[in-house]
Amino acid sequence: MLAILSIILVEGPASSSLAQSQILRPSVRIAYVRSGNIWLLAELSGRRTRLTSDGHDDGPHWIAGGHALLFQRGAGGGGETWRWQPGIAIKRLRDGLWSPDGTAVAITRIARGAGSPTTVWIARQGRMIRIAPIQPHFHWAPLAWSPDGRRLALGRIGIPPPTRPGQEIPPAPGSLWVTTGVLGSGRLQRLPLPASYPGHAGWQDLFAIAR
Repeated sequence: MLAILSIILVEGPASSSLAQSQILRPSVRIAYVRSGNIWLLAELSGRRTRLTSDGHDDGPHWIAGGHALLFQRGAGGGGETWRWQPGIAIKRLRDGLWSPDGTAVAITRIARGAGSPTTVWIARQGRMIRIAPIQPHFHWAPLAWSPDGRRLALGRIGIPPPTRPGQEIPPAPGSLWVTTGVLGSGRLQRLPLPASYPGHAGWQDLFAIAR
């Protein structure tokens, strides 16, 4: 089974002749998963290169402008975060959501308190900075980086406590927040979400920052 998951335009144009004309187009490098291993495909030359062979890898995505590839390793995919770069041995990184430039990682941690709340930290250049407060019965998820790695968007989901033992309580409506100013300054701004349907707040299943 083959699944194409991440595509990057490689810097520098490459030529390709069609019939009696010659055109210029960028080279395309495709990262994909086959049988639990990460492969690369050079679109112009058709050359395929297998990067891993353990059979438990998934989720490749390019960072640092296409100069490095991150992927997840673990039984069934997911778990550990690993990095591949041309000419450098594959190595494991700190787990979390890495910024597009590869210089920082956002980490979600479970904190002490009612309802097992979570908080979010940023690791960059050897420093750990907490950017989300610890609030009982609230989880921060999902997360998304801006393309330049300067801002982080955070979903905030309320998990109300059960009123009786064993009762299943659905999550309360969520809210969307984004860092402002210098990343790590601790300032968050709430953003409006469109209503899911009349009378009900929106839900932040997935989002992305354009700038």
